[in-house]
Amino acid sequence: MPHQRTRRAPATPAPAEPSAQGQPPATAPVSLNHRFGALPLHGLPIQAKLAVGAADSPHEREADRVAEQVMAAPNAEAPAAATPQAGGVIQRKFPTAEAAPKHYDQDPTAHPEYGLYAGLMASLGFPGGLIDQSWSLLLQGFREQDHIQHQLEQLEHGEGVVLEQSQRNIIRNDNQCFQQVANLMADYLSVGDAPLALWSGGLALSPYAHQRGFTPLEETPLGKVADQIEFHRDWVLQAPLWNILSTVFVRQQPPAVHVFLRTFEADAVLFRQEVPIIREIFPSMPIYWHAIYTLEDGTMMEINGNMALEETWQGFTDQDECVRALLKFYVENPNKATERGLGTILENLPPQQSDAV
Repeated sequence: MPHQRTRRAPATPAPAEPSAQGQPPATAPVSLNHRFGALPLHGLPIQAKLAVGAADSPHEREADRVAEQVMAAPNAEAPAAATPQAGGVIQRKFPTAEAAPKHYDQDPTAHPEYGLYAGLMASLGFPGGLIDQSWSLLLQGFREQDHIQHQLEQLEHGEGVVLEQSQRNIIRNDNQCFQQVANLMADYLSVGDAPLALWSGGLALSPYAHQRGFTPLEETPLGKVADQIEFHRDWVLQAPLWNILSTVFVRQQPPAVHVFLRTFEADAVLFRQEVPIIREIFPSMPIYWHAIYTLEDGTMMEINGNMALEETWQGFTDQDECVRALLKFYVENPNKATERGLGTILENLPPQQSDAV
């Protein structure tokens, strides 16, 4: 199934109070000095316990492919590196060259993907009127996002205003048309009675979680459709749509939340938006953290509390414990498929801990 997903800020950000309409609660960004507990990094053995093949072996070439396609660090899966304004990325793929080059907001049915969108929506039981209404709002949203992006560029490059990434994120996510779509379609973002799944470290974690009985955003009725539509050639314009959908997605009350990690990035949507919303609205909601290790052949397995690999595990109950386990296992068992995830974790460690490694 084709897949595609990042996030807005006045110079002094003032997030809205929680509401049933999907506005994010006021949450502090995750500090880059987040403490992972007493992990003696200087004492970890830097050696491969899992065999690493020769550089020209088929397995090694496949590992390179995996590293490029499914283990890309968050900022590598969307154009955040080339476009600093695209920070806070929900990690997804670039649109293809065949994606629409313009907005079509004045003639929504002329958009090359209208037929695909309408067909997918109808096959999932969406009412006809809602299909056209949501499609029109989506295309208007891309026009609005284009305007927001130009305003942001003028503010920073034309007027020389220096914005923090959190402020930039708030500005980029202030898209009223996308918010209307999310509110209008909230019932189609439901996970039902299944545990809700969140992830960070590559879109491949979404089907991984779903195969194990958890429901990520991409497996909700609306998520299934949006995940197969490219909408527009410019990722910077479409990324905020997923951020806004996620604010509504995490406001439902499932039996539990399971988070699947292959890296830690403090500014990722998971840590800056999704988990803080859940903790504010549902403070007693159980959250289970799964540390996922990728073998050289692309197979994903879980790191358990005994630092061993299992096909499935119940998960850690503490975020920091999960990140510590992931970091320790990555350092002791490096391979091509995990080196980017390790690099991103180290970039987000306090300086004294990353220097020790």
